[in-house]
Amino acid sequence: MGRLIPESRLTQASERGNDPRFAAALKTLQDSTDEILESPIEPPDRPAGFYHNYFCPSHGTQLRFDPAEPHQHRCTVDGQVFEGNPYDAAWRWFVNSRLSKAVFHLGLRFRIEEDTPSLERAREILIGYASRYGGHPVGNDAGYGQGRATFQSLDEAVWLIPLVRGYDLIRESLGEGDQKQIETGLLIPAAEHILTQKYDRIHNIECWHNAALAAVGYCLDDDALVDRAVGSAFGFHHQLADGVRDDGLWWEGSSSYHFYALAALMTLAQLSEGEELRTSDRLRTMFDAPIRLAGPDNVLPAFNDCWYFSSLDADVCHGVPPAYAFYEVAFGWYGAPGLAAVAARSAGGAARGSLEALIYGADDLPPASPAPRSSVLFQESGIACARTVDVSGRPLELSLKFGPHGGTHGHPDKLSLTLWAADEAVSPDLGTPGYGIDLHESWYRHTLSHNTFLIDKAPQSEAEGELFEWETSGQTGRAAASVSFSGSDYDGVVARRVLMWDEGAVVDVLDVRCSRSRLIDWVFRVRGVNPKLSGLAPDDHQELSGDAGYRHIVRPLWWKRGSGEARIDWTLLEGAMAVAMPGETGSVLVGAVPFSPASKESDILIRRRRAESARFITAFVPFETPETRITVETEDNNVLIDVGDKHLHFTIDPSL
Repeated sequence: MGRLIPESRLTQASERGNDPRFAAALKTLQDSTDEILESPIEPPDRPAGFYHNYFCPSHGTQLRFDPAEPHQHRCTVDGQVFEGNPYDAAWRWFVNSRLSKAVFHLGLRFRIEEDTPSLERAREILIGYASRYGGHPVGNDAGYGQGRATFQSLDEAVWLIPLVRGYDLIRESLGEGDQKQIETGLLIPAAEHILTQKYDRIHNIECWHNAALAAVGYCLDDDALVDRAVGSAFGFHHQLADGVRDDGLWWEGSSSYHFYALAALMTLAQLSEGEELRTSDRLRTMFDAPIRLAGPDNVLPAFNDCWYFSSLDADVCHGVPPAYAFYEVAFGWYGAPGLAAVAARSAGGAARGSLEALIYGADDLPPASPAPRSSVLFQESGIACARTVDVSGRPLELSLKFGPHGGTHGHPDKLSLTLWAADEAVSPDLGTPGYGIDLHESWYRHTLSHNTFLIDKAPQSEAEGELFEWETSGQTGRAAASVSFSGSDYDGVVARRVLMWDEGAVVDVLDVRCSRSRLIDWVFRVRGVNPKLSGLAPDDHQELSGDAGYRHIVRPLWWKRGSGEARIDWTLLEGAMAVAMPGETGSVLVGAVPFSPASKESDILIRRRRAESARFITAFVPFETPETRITVETEDNNVLIDVGDKHLHFTIDPSL
């Protein structure tokens, strides 16, 4: 029979139990297993529901899971209790997740500490699932791979892997009867079911299907299962070759799904260490790319369907290890100092508290100095990251998103921006909450929640833009991208966005051209307070209406061009930021909208024109104190900015 963790690694993990460098990792293992040893929860008698339904519909936050309350599900914001389905069914998802991970942890503790209670509890859970699995029906309303014990085949695969790993750790200590029951009642039928649900697509779900099939195949010496998972069409090698772009990012365009796919690919490589699948260059680039993409606070942009909290300092996605655990494995495999820097961030950079450190980590993590930040282009993924500093030397960074849509997890947000200034994410991408609530579609996946443009208040149609200019030198640079739409409400619409940056400010020029006169909305969200308007006067002739995203705008006020250059200054946590709109000719709205999570708010700025074509010029200028002198003017095709003692000059291409 196979060994999913080589004996040498288990011996090393046992020896590390007495090593102070790995005390935090051992405590993580002990705490997680002590919790399940004391918990009465058992495998559910019914299939689990959809995880994404376990969210408060008002606040977009995950409900509090209480293993003792299968019918009471409480919002963590206001305490409201939700009962019945889909919440009860989603609660069982958490039970399955907790128990399956527990089997792996219990098995590992048994092997490291020869802890008999851990062996018995792991056996009990495995037998519990083996006795129930055959009675679960196949089929539910999941249109993307059905589960048996779970809602969908993705969940089935994620749930199965730690069960197999845990079984492999304790198998030799079980009787033949228990082995037969677990293998024939659970592992084999679960693998056979997943085989019937294979996507035959380049997709994160298929990566998990492959990892689960490989786990059973390696464990039970089933070469056919292993070959299906690794070498066949849409297997491990195919997923890496076609799913990872040349810039190292996963094709679905989401930081969370990047790590979700990477978790499955990394797991399969761990299961087959003797075959050295880890040496794939594509796999290696998947660890490198997020380091270059992350913001100054190590938070990853929440593009497309992505959790807003994804960070190299903590969690990157739901249901997978935190970032430092990924990079414990990566540094142990590849030895590059940049990987070690992320691995060292656990527990404030002092303790190595993950099981990955215990099993796969190197003996020591070398000290690493922060790499200097510079502008970076992810050409194939369609992300241009403009990086400079403000007049105080603090990071001033924008990203321009222009690339492929991202499949079913893509958002209609071509030429959208994100902004970091004054030591905070002033306008990040909001990502998404749980998929089961209204806000997911009506706000977070709507074009209006992104810093881009809309035509006639309708969401953008699916499109792919292209970059036609990228020049950087030190703290200065220029990026330009365009997109052309066809079909739907955007037929014939062409847009171009140009970013220019220098120390102290960023100038943004968005040109939109339509085939006839249309309503064009320029949108930007600001995580600031107390907006101070200048050069603008109240506009009593405008009304706010519209379905979907527009209904989420509260406290809206309309303005129009008054005297002088239009500008709004927002107070931020550490300073302020001027959003100057030189040459503004349309109506301007300021209101409030859901942030992420929806229990928080941010301001929204909408500039509206009715025209066949429109040009929106914007200058983003952070400053520290109200005494900082700022002027923004246009002269012919030039934008002239004075901020403090610094004078900046940007030239605009007059053609669309």
